[in-house]
Amino acid sequence: MAEFMHLIQLYSFMQRIQLTRKINGLLYYIRKIPLIGKRIPATIFQYYDIKHGLFILGAIVSILFKLLLKFIWIAVGVGIMILIKSITNFSGLNGPMVAGLILWFGAVPLLSRAIEGFMQSFYQSELDFINYFQIAPRDVLCMKTFVEPLRESLFYLPVFVVSAFILGNFWIVPVGLLGYLGFAAFFFYQARLIRMLAKWPRFVLSGSVYGAIIAALGLILWQNYFSIMYQVLFSFWGCLGLLLFVVGASLLLIHDDQESYSRVLMRTTGLFSESKKTKRETNAYFGEGLRLQKALQFVEGEKSQLKGNHYLNALLFTRYRAALNRSLKWRLLWILMGGVGLTILMYFLPKSADSEKIFINQLPVLFFLMYLLGFGKKIVQILFINCDAALLFYPFYREPKTILQGFYYRFWKTFYYNGILSVSILAMFLLVNIINGFFLGGLFFGLLIFLLFSLSFLLSFHELFVYYILQPFSSDLSVVNPAYKIISGVFYWVAYMSLQIKSSGLIYCLLVSVVSLIYVAIGVIVIWKKAPQTFKFKG
Repeated sequence: MAEFMHLIQLYSFMQRIQLTRKINGLLYYIRKIPLIGKRIPATIFQYYDIKHGLFILGAIVSILFKLLLKFIWIAVGVGIMILIKSITNFSGLNGPMVAGLILWFGAVPLLSRAIEGFMQSFYQSELDFINYFQIAPRDVLCMKTFVEPLRESLFYLPVFVVSAFILGNFWIVPVGLLGYLGFAAFFFYQARLIRMLAKWPRFVLSGSVYGAIIAALGLILWQNYFSIMYQVLFSFWGCLGLLLFVVGASLLLIHDDQESYSRVLMRTTGLFSESKKTKRETNAYFGEGLRLQKALQFVEGEKSQLKGNHYLNALLFTRYRAALNRSLKWRLLWILMGGVGLTILMYFLPKSADSEKIFINQLPVLFFLMYLLGFGKKIVQILFINCDAALLFYPFYREPKTILQGFYYRFWKTFYYNGILSVSILAMFLLVNIINGFFLGGLFFGLLIFLLFSLSFLLSFHELFVYYILQPFSSDLSVVNPAYKIISGVFYWVAYMSLQIKSSGLIYCLLVSVVSLIYVAIGVIVIWKKAPQTFKFKG
């Protein structure tokens, strides 16, 4: 008992440390945001009263979020059963609420705990905790095995109480808690039994367990066994069986060699977690540039008539011309295949007076399509990896005239490739219209041309604009400006949300086109005034 209380105290300490790091990280990121960050002094990290207040607020928000998340898990199960009931003749004891509870029991205590048990590892924050505070890996493993499942199950307690009140069955509370704890202990122990096996046998065994759980849930759903499962599981005998199961699994787990298993986890996860994190970030922000670096072609005498910065940029695009053209051909092939498929589909579908309106309402999809196909991010990666990362060290390369000339040249080169994509999409719709009897009129093609032109400008300008204003990269290929990640995520979200627009295509096209052109116009002014000060090497 004394050891368990020590683990609870240690786990609480680790949670406080992790929350404190998040608060410090939040303050650090806020100080990096343009305009806002300059108003926050570097000494803010010394204001312990402010940090203590943020800590309390963060703890409250974290607890409320976890409680909300537990209700959402149950609600998802109930929602799935309501959806099934709406499209089938599903019926059962107390309807979807009972079925959703059984579905949750199979998905969370069974499937999620199986995945957590077989894939148990130390997270980077836990490795840092071990290294910084000289904590024994065995203690951290015991916290993850015994304390964390108990904590998570207690967060489910309000959900179980509410469910018991709604269904009028008190046994939901102890059965839910015991089921979560029992299967957590059981699968943690099973993972230890197979730890000495080779990689593929472990993969096959764990995969078989996942498949068996999913198959059992499918059988219950197919045969509508929810009422039987509910009556058996959420009863005195179900509670007693789970209690014996928890005791047995916990005893097996307690008497297992925690020390040796902690060394296994340290060896398998501790050595590679940081390198994997670095590799993921490198692939996310520099993957295209590094891959295309292998396609670099050296040709003697090319662009020898040019001089200075214009020569450097022209030479770079010349040497990457073959690689960029290859990427362009693949994109054109995908557009051609889409155009042929749409042409064939429209040939067999009946056309009506509303066909043009339907097509206009689908034009917002082009924003996301052009975002995926565009060359902006690819060219920015090429520019930094193969040119700017080395030349930004030199004063001549950071002169205002050099920076502005380079930006404009790179923008028009990016627009050249994105413009070809826009023309090919326009040609695709012309093909569909010609073969299918000219069912699309001038309004559609006017909107299409305006939208494609505006999107080509936007997607050619945006990545370069953010790159020149923030210049977020360092020489070791890491992103040192968090605002860049935020802007990239927001821009992707805006492009993705275009897929959700199913009406008002006319207003959308006009609005997006006008806003895009205004954004580019304002951005050019900002580049002219600010880029010479902001486009400099970070790190």
